Amino acid sequence: MTRKYFLLLVVVTFSTITFIKANQVDEVTLVKPYPMINFNLPDLTGKQVNSQDWADKIIIINFWATWCPPCRKEIPELIKIQNQFGSQGVQIIGITIDKLGLTKKFSEAFKINYPLLMAEEKGMALSLKYGNHIGGLPYSVVINKGEVVIQHSGELTYPAIAPHIKTLLRTKK
Repeated sequence: MTRKYFLLLVVVTFSTITFIKANQVDEVTLVKPYPMINFNLPDLTGKQVNSQDWADKIIIINFWATWCPPCRKEIPELIKIQNQFGSQGVQIIGITIDKLGLTKKFSEAFKINYPLLMAEEKGMALSLKYGNHIGGLPYSVVINKGEVVIQHSGELTYPAIAPHIKTLLRTKK
């Protein structure tokens, strides 16, 4: 009798998880604006870059790693976002948790069109300061006029973020 209940529990749990995943809304979280955290990190050439270098832009900071499947899956979306909105004042900045060699190879293979900064193990601490309380990757924040206005845990998709970018661009003018 307990075996039947156990099997029923497994089937119900699996069905529930499948239903939830199939019906998830791809949303980002609008947050009460708080000040951008200033940081200095090296780019892929070793040059130190300050986050204030992009202060006049709408910034999407994406924390990621080459070994992270959802991170790898979202890279084409980020490239698309940068292609579409970069000339309008949007700048994606990838902050990687990886080593330099892996990141360079990955960047070349995926033809990443936005700056990548090397944070290695310091990256997770920085993402925590930006609200990544679960410590997961990928994790993204959107900064407008020096304030964080959106946080997103998990894969960032074009359909989820594009309407918000368009709204921010309209209010930027």
